[in-house]
Amino acid sequence: MFQRIASYVGAAILVIAGAFAAIKGYVPVPGTAASAAPSSSAIALSAHAKIILTYNNQQAYWVGGVTQWSVPAKGVTVNKITPAQAQDEANALDATVPTEAPLSVPYALLASESVLDPSCQNGNFLGSNPTKSPWGYDDGVAQLKLKYITIRGKSGPAAFSTAADAQAFAFDVRDAIPYFWGSFNSHLATADKLISGNTNSAIDPRLMNRWVLGALCFKQGDTGCATIFAGGTWPAELNNFVSLEGYFAKQLGQKSVFAQ
Repeated sequence: MFQRIASYVGAAILVIAGAFAAIKGYVPVPGTAASAAPSSSAIALSAHAKIILTYNNQQAYWVGGVTQWSVPAKGVTVNKITPAQAQDEANALDATVPTEAPLSVPYALLASESVLDPSCQNGNFLGSNPTKSPWGYDDGVAQLKLKYITIRGKSGPAAFSTAADAQAFAFDVRDAIPYFWGSFNSHLATADKLISGNTNSAIDPRLMNRWVLGALCFKQGDTGCATIFAGGTWPAELNNFVSLEGYFAKQLGQKSVFAQ
């Protein structure tokens, strides 16, 4: 399961007011200040690209022309994206996610991973990667852990010649987003099996929604998800997903999965 880079303090819907909290609960320090990212008027953006650009660019990190925040001790970097990057992400999502799936779900999951930054990084230096191995990074919009990226049955060093090649895969939304969606669908299949086999009449009804439970399986892994589902109690882990999914459903003009 992908390692999570972003968590929020309070409801994520407050990002509209610029109240997005720091990655993983720690307060980042400013990186190198740079010129502000180009405005959306620089290129013609699709409606979906505008949603992506607005969400990323309204974060509280970007003050005084700063376009990158970092926590060097943890190996974390998050960037203010450009209109061109937003359009590339929108194109990849539109080409990958089938029309019958609610777009608010992948938008919410990717936003929780990386604030929709395709070059976001988490080195996990104070966690799972104390040796600072380049293979121990979580990279890209989907925060793919490089050593676990699996291509044609081979993972990490067996699938890529170098960690830099794996990183290039994670940073390219044309690769990372389809890979992410394939992973999510495997978790969605687990969610369907859990729901169809449920015998707990006291379970929180929100956990009987395949998209919601699929998000939980994506975040916690299938084994952790199954344990939580068996308990039947709503997990705090999903509160952030609720806020983000509702935000993106509204922006996309779609019905929230919690209203279905």
